[in-house]
Amino acid sequence: MEGNATVPPIQFKLELSPRELLELALWLERCGVEFYRFLAEDQSREKLRGFYLRLMGMEMEHENWIRRMIQSLNGEFQPRKLAFDESLTGREYILRFRQAIEEKVFPVGINFLFDLDNFASPRDAIPFAKNIKIKILAIYQLLLGFQLSEPARKIMESLIAEGQEHLQEIEAILKSAN
Repeated sequence: MEGNATVPPIQFKLELSPRELLELALWLERCGVEFYRFLAEDQSREKLRGFYLRLMGMEMEHENWIRRMIQSLNGEFQPRKLAFDESLTGREYILRFRQAIEEKVFPVGINFLFDLDNFASPRDAIPFAKNIKIKILAIYQLLLGFQLSEPARKIMESLIAEGQEHLQEIEAILKSAN
């Protein structure tokens, strides 16, 4: 590339409905709740356990906010499957996308469990929680590259704004822990 040339954003041909986007976001928040619940249950250090429970509560608040957004759709934007469509429908794509996201966002494997043993206080775990939120925001940014109706685009923008606020909350916790 020469000079200040910019690369146009990727535009995927699959259109996702507002409902599908919200269901994906709801699933991400539910994964976050369960993930932080797992960390809290496995933690013997009281302050660290409290920190994980606080993160779990934040995820539950976000989950409830997204549920209210889904309810406000009043049955609009129901998933649809086209007859004789041999390609992935939006629904099938979302299911595969969710699997890929789970593998990229939430740590798995034995090394992750060893890393947890090194956390002595919430201060140690905050960068870890921040990294998860950064990955989720990157996924939301990626979803903006799909063909989106105006209502779907507005939903994605509000999810990104809410995610950035959550990231700021985590950073505020870090500052107060120092």
